[in-house]
Amino acid sequence: METITLPKIGEHIVFCGTTGSGKTFLAKRMLENYPRVFLFDTQNSLMLKDSTKITTPHNLRKKLKAFDRIRYVPDLEYRNKSDYNKVIKELFNSPYSQNRVIYIDEIFHLGYGMSFPDWLSRGISTARQKKISLWTSSQRPMNIPMAILTESRRIYLFYLSYADDLKKIAKFTREEKEFMEAIKNLGYDYSFIELDRIKGNWKKYPKLKKEDTIQCKEEM
Repeated sequence: METITLPKIGEHIVFCGTTGSGKTFLAKRMLENYPRVFLFDTQNSLMLKDSTKITTPHNLRKKLKAFDRIRYVPDLEYRNKSDYNKVIKELFNSPYSQNRVIYIDEIFHLGYGMSFPDWLSRGISTARQKKISLWTSSQRPMNIPMAILTESRRIYLFYLSYADDLKKIAKFTREEKEFMEAIKNLGYDYSFIELDRIKGNWKKYPKLKKEDTIQCKEEM
């Protein structure tokens, strides 16, 4: 059994790893510990316990007030940069988003030609004061806006296959060479590295199985 420290509300984190490496598995297990969650599930591929599924951005503020756990699976007509931007703007400005984790599963789906909704970068800088956490995941760290990486406290790294992705993350570490060697040894076995972006420290976790229990504890 592995013990993962849960980030405080207002702390931003990133999950990186190729498909099947385990990043979504870890993210879901951690999300289960938070009572208020807004999940961007653009591919309709995730399940969140006790969540309410919504498919349009209409009356979002009322929905945030009414439901603690929301899974947003937008209808096709709302899968565009403009509508994503409206949703993200409301999430960062609504009083009903306080003490809530916003999780964007595979952030690349929100970007068109690497052009992401403006409010991703605008909102994250003030989210901490509003007690809003932004969690994102991506197969390619190169696809993550730098504003999100630099505002994130922790980065959870699973298997990555492109050298450019490794180098981008390694810049946040103290021992870049040692870190590069450790991350190259990750595989499709749910092993991962937790990187403290601010301190530059990192910890490697052993192989996990889907049926393994991940014990989460609150950060002191």
